Amino acid sequence: MGVKHSVWQESTHNYRLPEDEGGTVRSTDETGSEESKQTYHSATHAQQMFQTLEDFRHSSLLTDLTLSIQNGQSLRAHSIVIAAVSSLIRQRLQEQDAGCSRGEIQVHLGPEVNHMGLATVLEFAYTGAITTLHRDTAAQIQAAALALGVPRVL
Repeated sequence: MGVKHSVWQESTHNYRLPEDEGGTVRSTDETGSEESKQTYHSATHAQQMFQTLEDFRHSSLLTDLTLSIQNGQSLRAHSIVIAAVSSLIRQRLQEQDAGCSRGEIQVHLGPEVNHMGLATVLEFAYTGAITTLHRDTAAQIQAAALALGVPRVL
């Protein structure tokens, strides 16, 4: 990971990273006077945020969801990240919220789900990518996506 160098932008008289965007927004307040606000947008923010969450997952930091498969293997994850793509986990969170209980969520998946398929669905949730998709793994990934209710993977 290298150091990113900022670039002087003459039009705004500010420094910015090359992939970032900024602009000036003019608005009128309650008194009718016009004010100018600077905005900043990082084009890499979402990617960096999900990379950090994935790093947290691999170190089991702040994970609150355990997904287990038939052979006893399990994977830990952040329920909020998985709920963003999985209807099953979203439903479990809603049920938990209705009962006002907070804490660990454990989900046991059926025999149709194996470790590789489950790990791939988690990879998709955290990165938006599937790097292990090929003819030999498609059925395993599909089984995990169906079990968790992840239509974007299907």
